[in-house]
Amino acid sequence: MPRSFRRRQTPTAPQSWEEVWQEDFPLFHFTRREAMTIGMSYRHVFVTGSTGSGKSSGSMATIFRSYLRAGYGGLVLSVKNEKDRWVSMCEQAGRLDDLVIVSIDNGMPYRFNFLDYQLRSKSRGSGSVTNIVELFSTIMDLIENNAKEKPSEDFWNRSALDLVENAVIVLSLCDAPLTMESIKRFITSAPRGGEIDDPDWKFRSYAAQRLQEAHRRPKTPRQERDLKAAFDYFKDDLALLNDRTRSSIEITVTTIASRFLKGDTRELLCSPTTNLVPEVMWENGKIVLLDMPIIDYGKEGIIIQGVIKYCFQRAMQQRDLTTHPRPLFLAVDEYQRFISKYDYIWISEVRSAGVAAVLATQSISNLYSVLGGGGRESVDSMLGNLSTVIIHACTDVPTCEWFTSRVGTEWREMRSRSQGAGGQMTGVTVTEQIEPRLLPSDVFTLKTGGRANDWQVEGYVVQTGRGVWSSTRSSYHKAVFRQEFGG
Repeated sequence: MPRSFRRRQTPTAPQSWEEVWQEDFPLFHFTRREAMTIGMSYRHVFVTGSTGSGKSSGSMATIFRSYLRAGYGGLVLSVKNEKDRWVSMCEQAGRLDDLVIVSIDNGMPYRFNFLDYQLRSKSRGSGSVTNIVELFSTIMDLIENNAKEKPSEDFWNRSALDLVENAVIVLSLCDAPLTMESIKRFITSAPRGGEIDDPDWKFRSYAAQRLQEAHRRPKTPRQERDLKAAFDYFKDDLALLNDRTRSSIEITVTTIASRFLKGDTRELLCSPTTNLVPEVMWENGKIVLLDMPIIDYGKEGIIIQGVIKYCFQRAMQQRDLTTHPRPLFLAVDEYQRFISKYDYIWISEVRSAGVAAVLATQSISNLYSVLGGGGRESVDSMLGNLSTVIIHACTDVPTCEWFTSRVGTEWREMRSRSQGAGGQMTGVTVTEQIEPRLLPSDVFTLKTGGRANDWQVEGYVVQTGRGVWSSTRSSYHKAVFRQEFGG
């Protein structure tokens, strides 16, 4: 019989947090012998299972409670209403004061000027213009609700990103904060044809004023070279494009910018001031909950959360672990709604930064559909970097086959009996065959919690590097997670 998980409470004394935050510290136990440790959490968790299988109330709740007890800071994204659940879990863990709820409905006390933060951050590498361009690429993915490149749109997207890059090079050398409004104004007032030598254009154009300001300011040799390249781009490349091509490129950028110039998105992400920064997660142990569920806020909720996710991901990866060793987590349910091309790199590199990702979806088919044509290889590659995989009851055949293939195969004895003419057994033949350790049908029948199942949620677990589990003497473990509806 599978064992219910065993939790180990994080000691409050005499251990300090620094003593707790060792990679071999057990967060909770799957069995008497096998624990989920802090080090394993840094190798990330992937949870899958059909709707109603108990993902959120079973394994994910167990994992998040253990992170809270161990003092993790983190970022939580919302597809459905997560506020009540996280308030309850934080209260149980004594972490309610650490919960920061970022909401559109509560008077909006928090502001995060994401562009200016990316440009001005003191973290190594954060101030590069390249990061801003990658951020725009991520926003394009969010707006299009995909993370794949469509060949028909590749030219326009790349050209739009070139336009953004050169505009940001100029604006980053000016005094005013970098905003979507300033990017849009610069692009729409950039020179056409021979305007760059026109005195009237130089006098009335916002782009001309910013170019002049950038030229006047003191610059490093690298900034001088970048500014010259940007100036040549606007003078020789963009200005000489035919009107139809240029208009299409501009529209790609201004359509994105316009989404940030009105409503709640502008108030939250484009305010001149910033009072919410990623550093609160590791300096103050805050758990930042983005309480703008997609089920209520639709595309606006996706864009706001996706932008904050990207910026916080970069900051997590670049923080100094020697001065701020606190473990961090990223929690993303319905992951297919927030996936981006940057995730592929981030997942593979962020382990050394002390960050634990917990990603969940009903099926890997959801991820395949978002990434389209060549997406299967990209998804499989990324999932290969998620060390702990938990599957709950699932009826999606590709997901079940993917998981059972990860569990692997084993040699099994197959016996066949021979009968003579009179029906008497004449012999037994024993052969060995390679058979899967688990079948998709084993996944279909896992318990999904609720009163009928005594509030128990079953899930199969595999962990890269675990070796043989004591419970099964095999590569997988059948875990039982108890639902606790107080959190």
